Amino acid sequence: MLAEEQEAGRLRLRPREIWTGGRGPVGTDSPARAACIRLPRAQCLWLLGVPAIAWECPHRRLHVNADWVVLEPIDRAGRPVEPGVRSHSVLLTNLANRIQPLIRYDLGDAVSLHPDACACGSHFPSVAVEGRCDDTLRLPGLRGGEVSVVPLALETVLEEGAGAHEFQVVQRSDGVLAVHLGALERGRGSRVRVALRNYFDTCEVGPVQIRMSRSAPIRDAASGKLRRVVCQLPR
Repeated sequence: MLAEEQEAGRLRLRPREIWTGGRGPVGTDSPARAACIRLPRAQCLWLLGVPAIAWECPHRRLHVNADWVVLEPIDRAGRPVEPGVRSHSVLLTNLANRIQPLIRYDLGDAVSLHPDACACGSHFPSVAVEGRCDDTLRLPGLRGGEVSVVPLALETVLEEGAGAHEFQVVQRSDGVLAVHLGALERGRGSRVRVALRNYFDTCEVGPVQIRMSRSAPIRDAASGKLRRVVCQLPR
């Protein structure tokens, strides 16, 4: 928004750097990043996590702040994966915050460590973030077509809008969602429905059936981890 206001002549910003965040890199074809790049003398960099887990170098690689955090890419069974291999998830350790240290916290992101050195000259390891192990839902659009709903957005809606934390949203057919709640959160069903419907309205998602399941969320048999958003539609 600030970049658009700058281009419209209503602002006079002269930023040296613009830091973008989030779970996935903002590609050069993204309207938001393209608008930032057009600002005079501004360098657009991507940071992963708060505080920064990794930072983007001029060669567009994400370098892990290895003196600050420990990242451990793992497979579905929680075993370490080799550099160059796409992980199922990644564990984060950061002891800088002594009030609430993070010890092998499961981020839920699929990553791969680059096996080679980066041309920028940094000795910090670099990593490619390839997305979360949760799925993107594919729902009918209000005006036709299909609307993609990313898992992080859906999880935030249920956590902040319904107070739900142990849940699993499963899409088994077009326009039908089954919501599984943990035993301690069964009483939040109506709040979950309202939060989802309100969010879908803002996304211009068409009619969606939200079915509250009586069964608990199903965890992975091997690792015990919970995928909170699952799309079972054929690709």
